[in-house]
Amino acid sequence: MPCEGFSVADRSGMTNQETSLMRTIANVRSILVTIVFSAALGAAAMATAQSNMTMPDPAAPTDQATVPPPASGRGAIMQACSADIASFCAGMVLGDGKLGPCIRAHRSSLSSGCSAALQSLRGARGRRQ
Repeated sequence: MPCEGFSVADRSGMTNQETSLMRTIANVRSILVTIVFSAALGAAAMATAQSNMTMPDPAAPTDQATVPPPASGRGAIMQACSADIASFCAGMVLGDGKLGPCIRAHRSSLSSGCSAALQSLRGARGRRQ
């Protein structure tokens, strides 16, 4: 029995098994159409994204004047205090809430660079308020 033009409501003369089979075929067809449409849409999106991507020209001169500014804030502290953190607060990571208290607990033993970075941050916070 062909499926073309089949309507689930048009089941006169069909057994329950035939009706069930026709519904299954209709559902599979619907799923396949959805998959094909999604794949086509995804391929179109990928093609658009790739066409919008620009790669830097390796032959183009680089601007040597664009050197990133020195680290400030927490980045400067992490840079200046990395050895102190490794010595006094091994195993602790930024964001777990334990690193700050650990550094404060060892304040008197910190390196001069780390102490200066912490002092600089404290000064900057005081000026912002």
